Amino acid sequence: MKRNEMSKLLIVAAFVGNDENAAVAGDVAMLEGEVNPVLKALHSHGLDVVAIHHHMIRSRPLVIFLHYWGKGPVDRLATGFKAALDQLGK
Repeated sequence: MKRNEMSKLLIVAAFVGNDENAAVAGDVAMLEGEVNPVLKALHSHGLDVVAIHHHMIRSRPLVIFLHYWGKGPVDRLATGFKAALDQLGK
């Protein structure tokens, strides 16, 4: 499976609320070297990281799972989520 195909399968974002007062929660699966850029993108848009972990030991490549959530205007949340996704596959 190619890297960008894996990303499309392992990304979740669930939005609730309205345009002015929304919440988002989800998770992103990424390669080890993508963790810090994704963290920075989420934090710069006011999204909080809930957990970072992996599911399988000794797997290569190592896939890291990051869980996040945030509250606020839906435009800011969506922009932050997109900024994080833009860090994948670089």
